[in-house]
Amino acid sequence: RHAAWCAAFSEDSLGQLHGGQGERASQALEAEAGNLEVAWSSLAGADVAGRTQVALALDQVGLLRGTTARRLAWLTPVLDEADAQGDTHARARLHMARGRARSYTFDLEPMVADLRAAADLAERVGDGPLVARALTEAAHQLGRTGRRDEAVACAERARDACPAPHNLLAVAFLTRVEGSRDAGHTGHAARVARLWAAADALEDAALADQAMSVLLQLDHLMTQAGDDVGGQQVAARLAAVGDRLPDKGRRAIVWVAQARVTGTKGRYHDAVALLRRARADLVRYGRSDAIDQCDAMLYTYLTNTFQLDAAFAAIARYGRSKALHGDVRGVWYARLLEALARMIAGELDVAAGLVAEVHDATRGIPFDDVLDSLVVMEALVALGRRDRAAVSQALAPFAVRRPTGSNGYQADAIRVVAAWLDDDDDAAAAALSAYEAAVAAPALSHGADWRALADALRRRDGQALAALAAPERPLHGVARVVAQVGAAIGAAVPA
Repeated sequence: RHAAWCAAFSEDSLGQLHGGQGERASQALEAEAGNLEVAWSSLAGADVAGRTQVALALDQVGLLRGTTARRLAWLTPVLDEADAQGDTHARARLHMARGRARSYTFDLEPMVADLRAAADLAERVGDGPLVARALTEAAHQLGRTGRRDEAVACAERARDACPAPHNLLAVAFLTRVEGSRDAGHTGHAARVARLWAAADALEDAALADQAMSVLLQLDHLMTQAGDDVGGQQVAARLAAVGDRLPDKGRRAIVWVAQARVTGTKGRYHDAVALLRRARADLVRYGRSDAIDQCDAMLYTYLTNTFQLDAAFAAIARYGRSKALHGDVRGVWYARLLEALARMIAGELDVAAGLVAEVHDATRGIPFDDVLDSLVVMEALVALGRRDRAAVSQALAPFAVRRPTGSNGYQADAIRVVAAWLDDDDDAAAAALSAYEAAVAAPALSHGADWRALADALRRRDGQALAALAAPERPLHGVARVVAQVGAAIGAAVPA
């Protein structure tokens, strides 16, 4: 009787998570976690459907607590049972949950395999919304590792799997990809209208969490196109959606999103204030799934404002959490972020040790945004040691493939200063030309910092670089290290 009650309770609570009773349902699941674990054990081999409900409920508890290993331990045995008994819908739901749990680790291929399996099984039983959710999640994971064609194919299948509003996250993903390919932003107005309509439809359907996701995609489009007025409208709407969410932890997630918008525009002190407010509520309401993101962003903006002790504390929390949850990729990322702050603090040998640790741990791993950041950090260490040959060796991978995100123009800035070491004016000019072209876009994240650095590099002005690197001057961390080294080298040669 106890196990049957737990299965029914799990089903009811899971159904309430994304509605007006979301916060209450989350709290109830956490309160009953001990009973749910007992039921999970007692239902083994007896009731696959009931045990599936309990496993999915425990997975939600694991998400709130940030315990990825436990989530996988609850889901995998039940999935094996469902496979053995041929319960197609249970298998689809469990694959979906396990795929999302694996998104907190570096297990890209098994994660995507789970999500695709969830979509295929859900399609067999006619669950279009689950097909769309699984494939949209797969698209995001593939996209962030540079596998854009596969990501687009997943999103297109998700879009076609079911009607609105359940396919609108896929529509938003494809709209963002379209925007990234439109260098002239000629279709910006049409894309903005499409995403505003999607956000409206999701709110009308009481899917506020998904509306928030669409609004974040919309904010990215505004940033890409340099549409500051539109960006302010999106930020206001995010705040309004957050205020209507009954789950106060979710409202704190909105503040994290707003902090990112604020920080990319160079308002680092304001971003820090928003993130500290958000983190307090995330801790208070048990949203451990978002605390790590908050700490990583706090580190960034604390570093940019030269609050280094607080930055070290934030990244230490992030690294400990990632290690606890078995997220190897997150541990590497934390080491690289700490290395950057150590370089800013003048602790070059400590930074070099951290970078070497990540280098040794990642041998043979396919490149993605974290490992592209490793290339930049290795080049920065070499630049700090005034070793141009080592800079060239570190940046060699970028000579044969396109680096992700901001890593490309950061590498160009490093090349400029490295060329000064040998008074190689031609190499410096070529690197500067590439750098200036990359940072000219008005919508560039932290664009004012990168353009200020470009101006000082163009003039090879040691005093201007020293002023950029000064502790009282807010500046992006990588730009600050380049300015610190460039000030020492550039000062030795008249402008």
